Amino acid sequence: MVMLMIIAMESSNRFSAVQTSGMLKNFLAFFSIRLRAETLNLLNAVLRKCGHVLGYGFLSFLLFRACRGTFRALAGYYDWRTSRIKGLPLEQAARFLWQSPWALVALGGTALTAIADEMHQKTIPSRTGSWWDVLLDTCAGLIAQMLIFWFAARKMRQAAPPPRTVHESTVRE
Repeated sequence: MVMLMIIAMESSNRFSAVQTSGMLKNFLAFFSIRLRAETLNLLNAVLRKCGHVLGYGFLSFLLFRACRGTFRALAGYYDWRTSRIKGLPLEQAARFLWQSPWALVALGGTALTAIADEMHQKTIPSRTGSWWDVLLDTCAGLIAQMLIFWFAARKMRQAAPPPRTVHESTVRE
């Protein structure tokens, strides 16, 4: 909810391109850095798009964690504060790290938030809503989900017992 409020706040007139350009100019002036207007505008645009990627990627991550925490609580695994899988059988542990429905819900929530944000910006005279921003925000959410999957798969590989060699199996039998 806090992340959604931050996104809504950043969607206001206070964070329009003109306003953030002035903030950036003042920030650089504090360090005695002077840039040409074209360079300042380009830097402002790049920083704003980086903000989109970071903000919506983080939102996607938070939505995934919310889905996973809800699943853990419903499954009777109440240690929702941690990603550790110690103490669980390997088959059960995999269910607690990553599931495609969680990723899809997180990605859908990210896309819906991006659409609502851009539609809201169209109603503000100093802002412009852009479908390119919706695409950028959704792609940021997708990248976040891919990173979550990668880390979960890596954690599962680390937790899996090492494969037995042919020699080990014949010795035990």
